[in-house]
Amino acid sequence: MSGFPVPFYRYTDLGSGHPAAIPPGHLHGALNLSGGKSGILFVHDATSPEVEDSIRCLHRHVELLLRYGGRGVVVIVNSPSRADVASDWEEVVARFEAELHGYSEVFEWRVRAMPVEDAYRVVAETLLAFPLVSPNLWAAKRSPDKHEVGDFWDAFHTGSIFPWRHRGYLRAAYITLVDPANRDDGLLEVATKFAADVNSFKQRNFNSKPQPESRTLTVFWLYHVKLAITVMHADQWQYPQLEEFERVFHYVPELVDDTLPSLYYSRDCLTSEYAENFWMLPDLRSLFEPPPQEVLPRFREQFTKKNSEDPDRLLRFAFAVVQRYLRPGETRLRSWFINLAFSSLERHTLRQRTTHPIVPRYSVTQSYFYLQLAHAALSQLLATGEPESIQAMSFPLFKETFHISPSAWRTYYSPELWDSLKARAAFVPPDLRPLPDTVPPISDTIDTATPSSVSNEPLRKQGLLPELPPLEVLHFHQAVLLEEAKTIPPTLTANDVTTHAHLLKYIHAHIVLPSVQTTPFRDPLPLAQRHLSLLSSSSSPLPRTHLRFYLALTLHSLRLSRHQATHKHKDEPPAPPPGPVIWGPFSPATSPPNNNPYSMPNLPRLPDSGGDHLTEWMARMAEFEGWCTGEWGLVLCWDEAWKVEGAEARFGADKMLVEEAWGRGGVVGDDQE
Repeated sequence: MSGFPVPFYRYTDLGSGHPAAIPPGHLHGALNLSGGKSGILFVHDATSPEVEDSIRCLHRHVELLLRYGGRGVVVIVNSPSRADVASDWEEVVARFEAELHGYSEVFEWRVRAMPVEDAYRVVAETLLAFPLVSPNLWAAKRSPDKHEVGDFWDAFHTGSIFPWRHRGYLRAAYITLVDPANRDDGLLEVATKFAADVNSFKQRNFNSKPQPESRTLTVFWLYHVKLAITVMHADQWQYPQLEEFERVFHYVPELVDDTLPSLYYSRDCLTSEYAENFWMLPDLRSLFEPPPQEVLPRFREQFTKKNSEDPDRLLRFAFAVVQRYLRPGETRLRSWFINLAFSSLERHTLRQRTTHPIVPRYSVTQSYFYLQLAHAALSQLLATGEPESIQAMSFPLFKETFHISPSAWRTYYSPELWDSLKARAAFVPPDLRPLPDTVPPISDTIDTATPSSVSNEPLRKQGLLPELPPLEVLHFHQAVLLEEAKTIPPTLTANDVTTHAHLLKYIHAHIVLPSVQTTPFRDPLPLAQRHLSLLSSSSSPLPRTHLRFYLALTLHSLRLSRHQATHKHKDEPPAPPPGPVIWGPFSPATSPPNNNPYSMPNLPRLPDSGGDHLTEWMARMAEFEGWCTGEWGLVLCWDEAWKVEGAEARFGADKMLVEEAWGRGGVVGDDQE
């Protein structure tokens, strides 16, 4: 940057330290002015799409100015020539002005659009005219997240925190968690309240994006703040106070890193519609569980030495597979499920490894080993006449009951055989000792008289029970349903719907096909209303809640995916038409209100094949498998998604919305549940 055209003033790079390493989207540095004080000159290339990268970099330089003093900030939105300085850059200029607005009471700033070669004529004079910002002013007027608790909380609820940063988000999470009104609530209940508060804040704060909070990210951050609170409580023998927020960084300093979730989640998982709307456990590394009292002195040692991968991944998958084929009334062979499970796991592992090589390679031997252990353990409960307890059991409770460790393979296999190529390609018997036929529960750790749902409650309150299974488990359930659907005729009546696969076949034939095979697109709402009545009054054994949830999810996925296909490659899709105040699949509204913590995000864009995307979408939806593997397909195919607490309300399928949309009139089959 020494060659940057600013005569008379020495320019110092504050970025990388080397001109060649400076990101192409923005140039940034300090102008050493008279009096020994510097001002920030920040140049953004208006032709670069990486505006957010520039914004983040600008904030880092502003923090340096506030901490060490200076004369202010001038942002130049660079255009190639004067002719280009026009309305093309107005949005970029407005974006930078919005970011700097929160600093107006602290220092002077300007944002200008001009060719960078003209910048030197005005920047130095402008900065010299700015009043000097004293380093002491940083302590007096630091970011609002440093305010007193009451002032901060009032500003949070009025949306008047500028700028809104990660540290402020953590402080709001901390206050929410230590609030006596929330201490006895489970983490997921607190997450629901907190997400609603943050979404409300975003609506009031003009400087924040109105994107609804991700359910998974909300619980993830709350989980780690709660972890710090737990260790603080044990360390100081009293519950942390509202004023002690800064101490959480002493116990979990990793919280300051706003990219922390990327160490735990793959991008595919974290950006999926599933993680946006449901709490999902990490798929790259396991969460650090709250330590027992005796481990507290070594908490930091244990926390920082976590595995670089999820050690429970294969055991968790095996547990889900065995739990599925041990369902009461299941008559299909165990081998049928295992073949589908291994095939779907292999495909999912290959997809993960393309972007995250730390995921272990797929191994037939390793997969079968853990499946055999899970089968040997759960069969014990089946033999004692407790099949329902198997279905109610969670994976953490399973581990606690049988004490099966992810490293159990070392008892049966040598490391050379376990990681060998032949063990990955096909099942290889153990070389140390035979696989066990039974794995009895540890004495006194399971009470068959107590429902597992009760035993799961402490785990659920800690946030250790996800609302959706891992993606590899969802892919397994999807494979089971698609295979089962091959034996079901395409035309069904309501009385033929006896299983979840029958229900999806029925929905596809009677709602999806008629909606996507007409031009213009036929709103599926009237069809959904009619067929909900037919199914509810039929002899189908499926609960009404089950029927209502998947009809709601079908409407939601159809509307969003069609909207996406229609507006593909358009920078700003047209706003959806205004709808009624009520939001739900049985309402003509096409998008939820932004203050709903469970409102749906935009779905990932469809692959670009260069053709008519709406036609491609219609063709894909016309095929049953194409619909089941499209947007929201994994949840559609999982026959227990409707049991997730609050799942109906997230898609507007709860009874109140149905009555509202139908005018509170008599509904065929409106049975009392």
